[in-house]
Amino acid sequence: SYIEESPDSALNVLQGMDKGELSGMEEKAKYALLMSIALDKNWVDVTDETLINEAVDYYSNSDDIESLFKAYFYQGRIYVNAHDYPQAVLSYIKAEELLGSVNDNYTAGMLYRELGNIYLHQYDYEKSIKAYEKAYSYYSLAELELHKAHVIMHLGLAYWNNEDFEKAEEY
Repeated sequence: SYIEESPDSALNVLQGMDKGELSGMEEKAKYALLMSIALDKNWVDVTDETLINEAVDYYSNSDDIESLFKAYFYQGRIYVNAHDYPQAVLSYIKAEELLGSVNDNYTAGMLYRELGNIYLHQYDYEKSIKAYEKAYSYYSLAELELHKAHVIMHLGLAYWNNEDFEKAEEY
């Protein structure tokens, strides 16, 4: 998608829009979701969930499960940016509950990578390892070699921190 391939251009387009001209809740929710994604893709660490919550609120009451999945994921990213890890995990779990209804291996991989990072940060190495293994599986399905390499590095670190040195060396 355009936002994935050219996040800086997508952000410029979205910032150039007059939000007051958006008509209806659906357009406002789509804008909120796309703006949240574009900011994240441009390494802008948003810590205020107000914008993404517009998308979460709207898509929670719609049939657009794919957008709700992404809204929960990016809500979780914002909570991570704010160092509110318990809220981030709650958002990620809500996104995880929707995985059976979406076909987005890339975002699913990112979801589990983020959960793995949080669990690693909390010294819960077993959960971290499980999450990273799931991230690896989804990145494999999406054929994202660089993402798989990053997850392998994190898996090695999680095994090392869990004092499973033999397994850590495998990674």
